[in-house]
Amino acid sequence: MYNNIKINEDKIIFKLIYKICNHQPGDTCFDVILLINTVTNEVLGMGKIKQTDAPKKDLLCNLSGNWRFINAEPENGISISVEGKCINGSNQNSTSRKNAEINLSLEKDWRSGVASFKYLSEKEWLHSSYAQVELSADQNLSELTSIAQLRNNDATVLH
Repeated sequence: MYNNIKINEDKIIFKLIYKICNHQPGDTCFDVILLINTVTNEVLGMGKIKQTDAPKKDLLCNLSGNWRFINAEPENGISISVEGKCINGSNQNSTSRKNAEINLSLEKDWRSGVASFKYLSEKEWLHSSYAQVELSADQNLSELTSIAQLRNNDATVLH
């Protein structure tokens, strides 16, 4: 499969690469690689927060969270919420320290949307809202869209 990891017949994980940025001078960008689990609705990944006005202070983080359909309907789009934990720095305890939160609202085809995020810079939380979300690589998402919608329909029938 192109850009996808097939675990077995019942569990499929899709890899998505997004750039989250408004492309304005002095703007902060968040590059993320996300693994989307269509069975558990879990999200794992890595992120790099690039501060354009301080390029030597990029922040790296492990990401974990969940995804869901907005209002439980695939036609309304997708919501992804993840938290980041620091993976760089000289502090031995830095891997357990939360340094980022991100909320993405994506179109139903997973290709674009808007996001808000906050990140810990030194000792201060900085915020970015209404940042544009763009798929960074040309990825075939029709299979992800179909499987996610099918799993949502199955879950709806069971409830």
